[in-house]
Amino acid sequence: MTREIAYGLAILIILSGCIGSPVKTESEKIPGQGRDPMIASPAKEASEHGFILGIGDEVQITVWKHDDLNRVLRIDPSGKIFYPLVGEIQAAGLSTNELREIIAKGLGGYIVDPQVNIEMQVFRSQKVYVLGEVRQPTVLPFHDPMHVLDALLLAGGFTREADEKKVILIRSYPKMMELNSVNVTDLLKKGDMNQLFALQKDDIVYVPPSFIANVDRFFEHINTIFAPILGIERSVILGDEIRRIISNLPPRRTIAF
Repeated sequence: MTREIAYGLAILIILSGCIGSPVKTESEKIPGQGRDPMIASPAKEASEHGFILGIGDEVQITVWKHDDLNRVLRIDPSGKIFYPLVGEIQAAGLSTNELREIIAKGLGGYIVDPQVNIEMQVFRSQKVYVLGEVRQPTVLPFHDPMHVLDALLLAGGFTREADEKKVILIRSYPKMMELNSVNVTDLLKKGDMNQLFALQKDDIVYVPPSFIANVDRFFEHINTIFAPILGIERSVILGDEIRRIISNLPPRRTIAF
């Protein structure tokens, strides 16, 4: 099955709202939506698809038939962990596979053919946000490759109020913010692969409503969601850009600060 066909099937699920219950995670709250943006949930698949470890991430390390070496470790502010018999390891920046190889090599001097397994327990360093009119607004662990459709699917798909033609991808840099409007309907019906945006860590995927009953209340809600993530200034400006997109006006693709 080609990637295009696979994504087409995924989008059929998203647009039809047929997902019974989205992927369960340990994500804590998103501002204003019942989850905490600081910690995203374990998704064991992420470590198998290029997840890079960072400060604050927690990993579970198990060694077959050596329960005394099993550990759950958090990567400290210096990017390091300490593991028995191996010592200090600079874990930040490594993939889980690379960390497993280092530990297995270190244990090789003490254990014959050590079988080491590593699973992510808590993702803190790399994440993407999925907010707005999705069935489960959430914070997801970022892994490469990851696309807008992946994020929407993991968030349970669209609600009935969603405007699937105007999904907004928000990318924040130190001195600028970048916005892209993603037409998921065109991706499905026209096969427009230009709408298949790849995500980067800390991206925000926002699904706006198709109709705003109370404008003032809506923008209060926007500020509640985005201010803890982007800051007050950026959330106010972002609210204005979202208004333009919903009103079918062209947004500013880049905003300098």
